Amino acid sequence: MFACADGHVRLCLLAKRQWRAMLAWLGSPAELADPVLDTIAGRTRAADVLHPRLAAHFADRDGADLVAEAATRGIPLAQVLTVADVLRTPHFAQAGSLVD
Repeated sequence: MFACADGHVRLCLLAKRQWRAMLAWLGSPAELADPVLDTIAGRTRAADVLHPRLAAHFADRDGADLVAEAATRGIPLAQVLTVADVLRTPHFAQAGSLVD
């Protein structure tokens, strides 16, 4: 999970194609071009380099905008919602997710 301008987002990079899309979104920096990062294990070992870079990328952007942009790139990203946010979100009511 990473902080964004209005809360937090949760990122899930499992597949190589998801990582490559995220890498492109980051601007394809040379220090992240190592093919070892194409694997989950490689990205896990490089967390000390990746996490600050990702945190900086998300920090000043609104969660909804990040989610929308990630969707266009095929990157699984979701806003972390509070209970109050969930109760205000029409999607959950329309889907029948919440009942008395």
